[in-house]
Amino acid sequence: MTADGITPETFRVVHLGETVPAEAGPENDIRFYAQTVDNEFTGTNVCWLYQEKGETMVRTDGEPPEGDAATSFGESLSFEENHQLWEGRLSFEEKEGDYWYWSRIHAPAAPKYSVNIPLPVRDEGDAVIRVWLRGRSDAPLSPDHHTRISLNGTLISDEHWDGFTEHIQEVGFSPDLLLNGSNTITIESPGDTEATVDEVWLNRIAVAYRRAFVATEDHLRFTVTDPGPVRIEISGFTQAGILLYDITDPYQVTRFSSFLTARLTRPRSGIRFCPGRLPKPITS
Repeated sequence: MTADGITPETFRVVHLGETVPAEAGPENDIRFYAQTVDNEFTGTNVCWLYQEKGETMVRTDGEPPEGDAATSFGESLSFEENHQLWEGRLSFEEKEGDYWYWSRIHAPAAPKYSVNIPLPVRDEGDAVIRVWLRGRSDAPLSPDHHTRISLNGTLISDEHWDGFTEHIQEVGFSPDLLLNGSNTITIESPGDTEATVDEVWLNRIAVAYRRAFVATEDHLRFTVTDPGPVRIEISGFTQAGILLYDITDPYQVTRFSSFLTARLTRPRSGIRFCPGRLPKPITS
């Protein structure tokens, strides 16, 4: 296959055994979407390219409706690092799952963890933090664990719990506490339960919040849950060559062809479009 012969009629892209829609780019490149692979065996994704007729990516109409634009969308970020291997005290089912942990917290201690929260909107609803912990010690008295969670120096959760069990510490809080960028989460184990040993391990942290429609490094991935057409305006792009895809179904990806691009404050650009309309195939 020569570069001049790259068209949807001459190639097929396969991911995990299924054909995915694709399109030829203006520089003899091939554009398609495939979800990442991240499991206990590999983090490397493999896509196959065949010299045969494939599936052409459908183009749909994204012309924005009238009315005010949505100002934010629901973002959910998960943070996890694997530094500590849990050995022993796990059932067979648990050993088949996640037994790598972020860190161990031996009371009294108050370690800090830095997480990146881009562009929070502070005046729309509550934010939620979830912290996955597991008790590494057990004592005759109950409860034998005490953990406090602070966000950027403000205490937001204070709970007692018991034993070797997994404990998900979840709390809603005001998004006013969030900073754009680096945020510090402190997990304190004060060691005041009268247990001889109070040790817990941190697995991961998740934060859900409302995020502004602003691109970061010329990229923004988001989900809109409104039932009808919604006008969306995205700013923050540094160039005008913007591509817009609907990846709701990873094996039926479509590309929006009709949306408005506007020069905002130099050197930034923005777009306006509507993801809620029924797809209208566009022939080129």
